[in-house]
Amino acid sequence: MPRTADHDARRAQICDGVRASAHQVGLVSVTMSSAARSAGVSVGLVQHYYDSKEALLVDTLDRVLADILGRVEHATARAESRNARRWSILIIARPQQDTPASGLRGSPRIVVKPSKRLGFIGHGNTRRDSPRS
Repeated sequence: MPRTADHDARRAQICDGVRASAHQVGLVSVTMSSAARSAGVSVGLVQHYYDSKEALLVDTLDRVLADILGRVEHATARAESRNARRWSILIIARPQQDTPASGLRGSPRIVVKPSKRLGFIGHGNTRRDSPRS
């Protein structure tokens, strides 16, 4: 009997590898190879699902934003007042410290550092010595 693959779970595993790799080396330095290594899969498998590094990063960003939006919507639905909803958004939308990147077993545990948070927003300015606008 042929094996069936859960493609969405596999993509999520690869995106978790991107997140873990970005945490270790910075977003600009993430490669398909480093993402594969962090996800525990082969480079060929990453290339099977993603044509380019850009496609891989875009999917990872989409998943990160969907996760944040889902947490915000859940928190605001439970909040009783307008002020409570505002606090829920501020608290829930912040990067979580030491939480699994996804529900997959063996997912890397990551801590998002402030210098790395901006990396997904248009390859944001992550150098401290760079001038700010």
